[in-house]
Amino acid sequence: MKDDEYYKTISKTAENWRRQNIFALQEIGHVANTVQPAVNMLRDLERSMVDFRSMQEQIRALSTSIPRSDPILGQTIRDANLQISDVLVSLRPYQDFTIRLQEDQRKWAESLKASIGTLSQVTGIATIIERDFSLIANSTIFAQQSVARINLQAIEDVVKIENHVREVLYQPLREMADSYHSLWSALRIDSQMIFSVPSMVITMPSVEMYLATHQTEVSIVEAEIMADEEQFLAQIELNKPHMDKIITSVDERLIPLYQGAINAIASDNIDNVRHATTSLRELVTLILHKLAPDEDFFDWDKDNLYRYDGRPTRKGRLLYICRNINSDSFATFVDRDVAGALSFLDLLQKGTHAIEKPYDERQMKALLIRFEHLIDFIIRISEDT
Repeated sequence: MKDDEYYKTISKTAENWRRQNIFALQEIGHVANTVQPAVNMLRDLERSMVDFRSMQEQIRALSTSIPRSDPILGQTIRDANLQISDVLVSLRPYQDFTIRLQEDQRKWAESLKASIGTLSQVTGIATIIERDFSLIANSTIFAQQSVARINLQAIEDVVKIENHVREVLYQPLREMADSYHSLWSALRIDSQMIFSVPSMVITMPSVEMYLATHQTEVSIVEAEIMADEEQFLAQIELNKPHMDKIITSVDERLIPLYQGAINAIASDNIDNVRHATTSLRELVTLILHKLAPDEDFFDWDKDNLYRYDGRPTRKGRLLYICRNINSDSFATFVDRDVAGALSFLDLLQKGTHAIEKPYDERQMKALLIRFEHLIDFIIRISEDT
């Protein structure tokens, strides 16, 4: 009887082994068929990233032979873009998985579940990079083009801008570019942080940097925008239903301010710039106050670090909004982004006499898209925290 049980146990164990082995072989075949397209896609992405870096290095090399009135802004953005390419190339997301594929079948079968988990992670990384790389790359390239077209010494000849006005336009953009560079430097040092923060932390600063340079360019330089850039602008433009929805998520009573800005921009009224800028400034201010209400802010700012005359500073409210995204460099970028946009509004609110040229339809459109993205950016940050 005992012998009988003994052989039955061996038989059962052998049968279980055969079944598991058949299952493993089937899964190996299935995963192998799934893996190769993913690996190919990742390799194609890596080649694109390498090409992006090569292009940035060529731009940097060329820039040394081209005389510029002020190379610092362009250099800062070029260096930031090199940091971006370093981050993306360093990820090499397919490498670990392809090494695993080269292991012998037995070991691979034993770790089948872990391997399938790795495939899921790798394809997830691939999706993120595939979705975001084009947006980042196009934003950075068009920002470089805008900066290259801004000849700060020629501004007075083109639009007769006074020196102090030029500084209002230029200095906030420089500070924003510096913080943009610092953000990507931090990501280069710890590239895995890309997967521990919301995706918009990685993608949106490049878009914001581009829109800031584009708005500055169209406001001071008469340069033709190429068709590919116009197409990109159309691609990233936020539509009114989206803006209505995201503003309503904060407070539906803010919609009239947004509509007022749109109506002013579309108007031929001689005072339309002042009306639009007033509505946009009030809209941004109220959104900041609603996303960082005083009571909650004071509970957070227990050491009174971000108050002036007992009131929260704008920087403090933005830091509160960014409080759960573990990146000081990102919070600094957001602060500089908002500061630059509002400085530009201040300039326009003083009257277009500061710029001796009517603010035309293209410039008004650049103003609107800049602020729509800024508002969307701030609200999305608050949702992710």
